[in-house]
Order: sequence, then structure tokens, then C-alpha cells
Amino acid sequence: MTMNKHWGWNKHDKNWKSTTDLIRKLADIASKGGNFLLNIGPKADGTFPEESKFRLKEIGKWMDANGEAIYETSASPFKSLDFGRCTKKEINGNTRLYFHVFHWPENGKLRIPGIYNKPIKSYLLADPSQQDLMVSRQEDALLINLAGSPLDTINTVVVLDIDGIPDISYPPTISFDHRIFVDSTTATIGTDRKNVIVRYTLDGSVPNITSKEANGSISIKETTNIT
Repeated sequence: MTMNKHWGWNKHDKNWKSTTDLIRKLADIASKGGNFLLNIGPKADGTFPEESKFRLKEIGKWMDANGEAIYETSASPFKSLDFGRCTKKEINGNTRLYFHVFHWPENGKLRIPGIYNKPIKSYLLADPSQQDLMVSRQEDALLINLAGSPLDTINTVVVLDIDGIPDISYPPTISFDHRIFVDSTTATIGTDRKNVIVRYTLDGSVPNITSKEANGSISIKETTNIT
């Protein structure tokens, strides 16, 4: 990616990406298992533009405090997070999750959805004291009590150590041969999760333990609401 609109030096190009944009792009790319190659177009005399130097220094400051959440990490186990991104590392059979918080929760509680693992420890990565943050469970989510203001308004990294490998719940996917049909069509309900049973209803009601199991395909012969 370029810092402005050109790969090479162009004195007329003043459309520079902000430090916030670049740091968050770095976290976003790392959360998907990628590497960020950031281009700098030097001037004709070989020097770097002041705008590039300023952004590199700002990125360097952030990396000095939070580089652990980027280097040697792997992709997020979550499909999406409303507040930002996640990277992770495996440590002695357990997992360290790095939550890159772009949007600080107004109520001071960072909600981690659909995670069943037992929490071990949580703290702010840039906090030298690594003071423990309280973690509680709310049904299938974990709540991390942040309390106070973010250490970095661009990207504050919250560390959460969990027991074992991530066990994350995703909604099952429902796919169809055809969305519009005259006579009949086939629907398939699937999930990537292991050792789970998916149950469904066709009348719009909420499935429960007595509802039908989603084994194989479902024949649909009339307008139906699959839940």
C-alpha cells in the first residue's frame, strides 16, 4: 500500500493517509494472517518526504508499545468484532488473544462474543504493570472490565489469555439450491464447529432441544422461515 496515492514521488500528491488509518490497517491485515508492505516514494534526491517520516515515527511509537500483538501472531479466530480486530498466539498449549480496540466501549466493558474458553488473565498490553483486568461471563460472551480511558486513541491492545485453543461459536450457515422456486428447492444447514448438534424449525419459532436435527438436506416446498 502507498502512504498517499502514488508509488513514486509526486510533489502534487498531498493526499496522505493518516497515522490512524495506517496503524489500523496494519492491525486489520495482521488479523487476517497477512503482512503489510508499506511503500515510501523517495524524492529525486533520495530523501524521504517529511510526511512519510512523521508517519513512520508514529507507527514506530505504537509498535514499541504494542509490537507483540503484531509480530509472530496469526489470524483472528473471530469472523468479526464490532470494536476492532484480533490477533493471537499459542503459548504452552493455551492461547493469547490480542484485541485491537479501535472503538472504546462507552460502558467500559469490552464484550467478546461467542467464546466458551475459560479466561486466565487479561491486561492492557501497553501497561508496564500489566495490572489485571476483571473478566466475567455473560452467557456465551466474556466481558472485560476496562474502566477508564484508552491508553491509545488509535488502537489500544487488550490481552486475554484463555485456556486451550479458541472455542468460538458461529451461527450456522443456511444455503439453498435456489432462492426462488416454483415447485421445490433444497436447503442445507452447516457449521464449522465440531461436536455440536444444530437444531432448526420451519415455522419461525426459536429452536429448542426437541426441534429437528439438521442432518443432510431439507426439502422446501412452500414459503418457509428457517430458524
